[in-house]
Amino acid sequence: MRYLNKKVIALYIIIITFLIGRVFIFKGNLITNYTNVINPLFWLFMAILSYLMARDEANYKMRNKYDITQTVVIIVVIYCMVYFSLGLVFGYERSPYSHEFVAIIKNIWSFISIIVFQEYTRYQLLKLSPKKISYYGLITLFFIIAEIDFWNFSSNFVNNVEFFKYMSQTIVPLIVTGCLFTYLSIMAANVPATIYRCLLSLMTILLPIFPSINWLIKSLMEIVLVIIVALYVNYVDIKSSRVLSRRQVKKEKVTSYIPFVVVLVFLVCFISGTFKYQPIAVLSNSMYPIFARGDAVIMKKIDDKDLKKLKKGTILYYSKDGNLIVHRIVSVKFDEETNKIEVTTKGDNNNSNDPWIVTNEEIIGTVSFMIPYIGYPSVWVNELLK
Repeated sequence: MRYLNKKVIALYIIIITFLIGRVFIFKGNLITNYTNVINPLFWLFMAILSYLMARDEANYKMRNKYDITQTVVIIVVIYCMVYFSLGLVFGYERSPYSHEFVAIIKNIWSFISIIVFQEYTRYQLLKLSPKKISYYGLITLFFIIAEIDFWNFSSNFVNNVEFFKYMSQTIVPLIVTGCLFTYLSIMAANVPATIYRCLLSLMTILLPIFPSINWLIKSLMEIVLVIIVALYVNYVDIKSSRVLSRRQVKKEKVTSYIPFVVVLVFLVCFISGTFKYQPIAVLSNSMYPIFARGDAVIMKKIDDKDLKKLKKGTILYYSKDGNLIVHRIVSVKFDEETNKIEVTTKGDNNNSNDPWIVTNEEIIGTVSFMIPYIGYPSVWVNELLK
């Protein structure tokens, strides 16, 4: 702490006290007052106080503030358009937010104003603090904690599955976006991070419908967005900070990132099941020796027309009582009049047929081929969640 001046120490103490105190002071009905009144006013107070304390401090040297801001705006707008368009594939659902005029103003105050005040405070803290990674990390941590809903925190730990979902859906995106916002503040002050957060929040507040996207896909999309923004901002900085040779320009140009981004987006879509084919981890040895625990199979989704083509010997991927199963078909009955199918299955390594009948609604797809060993991470996660 000897490297910190009294001003930034005071700001740190105020923020830490507020973040700890809010959990114990605001409970029950007071949580609404905290969200709508206390939280926005606190960050307004911090923005003013940090400005007064840091106004005599030298600003960061920013060669490309405008270019970085423009880059962030373009990427986030494209992301919003792509995200909303996914509803054409996955369907739409109603927004949980009211769209009456008074409710919109209230939500803008409760969410957008906090974003503006927080990002301004973040930038002022960075100006006052030593230019070291440890202090960057501490400041980032403050704002990550500020976004966590501690009042419902314990409800996400009722079992390992809920814990994993909470970490993947909430905590991991908070960490990666928090790091990005600090990076943007260092590179181009508070404006790019503010615009980034405001555009996404306004989309949530103002749009009456949203794509009905699986929580895992949404989390992966948020992380991919962070990676893309970080790569392009880094490129803008490199381009403006050096006099490059023709070879270096060709190597460093922004299009060089396109293959990486394309592959990353493709992998996210492939793993999450956006395409007709999807990888599935094998969690047991019921189909040994065709494939074993820890292998992965590539599943091809089927529709109602494909159901008629199912035959004995096909390896089927289906859901039964909440369990996902990959077993071989031993018999198929199809009723032409009702278009209903009844399938009996059996694991190759099992002694008898499965004691149930698989119907239309439970069939997801068929297995196309197998890739050995790459399913072990999913096996380990599944064991951890048990």
